[in-house]
Amino acid sequence: MKCGAIYLIGLVPALVSAQKPVSVKDYSVLDVAVNDARLLVIDPDGKRTGLDTASGQEIREILHASVAVDAIDNDVTGEPATSVTVQVYIQPVVEGTYRIILVGAGGKACGTLECRPSDNFELLVDVLAVDGSPQPVIRVPVDLRKTTRAEFWLHFLKTPGSTSRLERISRIER
Repeated sequence: MKCGAIYLIGLVPALVSAQKPVSVKDYSVLDVAVNDARLLVIDPDGKRTGLDTASGQEIREILHASVAVDAIDNDVTGEPATSVTVQVYIQPVVEGTYRIILVGAGGKACGTLECRPSDNFELLVDVLAVDGSPQPVIRVPVDLRKTTRAEFWLHFLKTPGSTSRLERISRIER
């Protein structure tokens, strides 16, 4: 194996292998989605991305995060969409505990669209580790007809081979 030394002004020499370069690229992803509810994700530093739980307005405070609110009308009949999907996507992701808040918003604003009343709520959490390898997808049914709000802790781990864990922390009855 060939090795060489690289000197940078003010730094200690670093050995460089001629075999395989070491990548410092972070491919970690956190993708959280729900239908017909307001979704807000809060990172370990308290920054938020998603829809404000009271107003439904979009919030983007987490670095490298986006929020999408999507509905597809029926192209054949022309009928308006019967469901709205709210999604928060973060890449790369800081390891730690995230708070996920869902608020049933039937008939209220979800970003620029209107969330419709629904009987079928499912929280979907999809995670990729730092090397881009997938972790098990987390799917949790949530009944927001009987509660106004559901909150979860997501214990996000980015080490390859690890599994992030979702924990329900509250359910507020109407």
